[in-house]
Amino acid sequence: MGIQAVKDLMVGMLMGIVSFLPGASGSTIAVIFRVYERLVADVADIRNKLLKDLRFILPIAVGVLAGMFLCAKVLDELSKEYEIQLMFLFVALIVTQIPDIKRMGDDGNRLTPADIIAFVVGVAIMVVFMVIGWNAPVDKDNSGFIVMMLIGVIYAMSLLSPGISGSTILLALGFYWVYTNVIGDFIHHMDLVLPIALGALIGALAFSKVIDYCMRNYRKTTYMAILGLTVGSAATVFINGMRSISENSSSDLIIQCIICAVIGALLGLGLNRLAHIYADSSSEE
Repeated sequence: MGIQAVKDLMVGMLMGIVSFLPGASGSTIAVIFRVYERLVADVADIRNKLLKDLRFILPIAVGVLAGMFLCAKVLDELSKEYEIQLMFLFVALIVTQIPDIKRMGDDGNRLTPADIIAFVVGVAIMVVFMVIGWNAPVDKDNSGFIVMMLIGVIYAMSLLSPGISGSTILLALGFYWVYTNVIGDFIHHMDLVLPIALGALIGALAFSKVIDYCMRNYRKTTYMAILGLTVGSAATVFINGMRSISENSSSDLIIQCIICAVIGALLGLGLNRLAHIYADSSSEE
């Protein structure tokens, strides 16, 4: 394995780890390390580009899978004792990413009616799913084939779209801990890993060109929709977290949730700082 392949592997691992954290986007890491455009172009044109660029794609893919597994393993163990506290860490992490998502789509012009509608629709989608999620919770040990495929589709779309956190959406929908458990112990859940992989493949093939088209032709409106999804997700996770606290009220739990929120905010600000450093260095070259 050459030096470049090792670098691509490490970038892939970082993408996998970051994309597993609600509020963080693996595709943003791809943008930071300047592999995003090449990655999307390859996926959007399998015959002419992807198959001819396997020396780049394979290390990235292996790295993403390894990073996902490591992060899922740690979070799955932590969730057994600290699921409520982790929800507040994730809320803070999500909130700190909102200004960056807005900045990504900012073109210096005023918002158009289409931009506002896109934002409202994004928020509304998450509110609707919040209500559905409360009435139809997903059990870790009873997840259907369709749900697993949906998880795969959402994850693939998040990897292809800077600013979208697939884990944020899954957390708001109530699927995140199912997903974490399956990936963290995939050897014993191969019957669920396969539909996730199938959904990811379908998502990548079906939406890569759509996402590429929207980003090129309706960038600001697309990012306003992503912003709406993110704001709606943050509100959904926060409300669910507060409901959990009210059901398990204790001063120790509240203090732990506050500490986790501070940690999440610091982590989010650190990721933002990293993105700005690389953005500044790119603009100077």
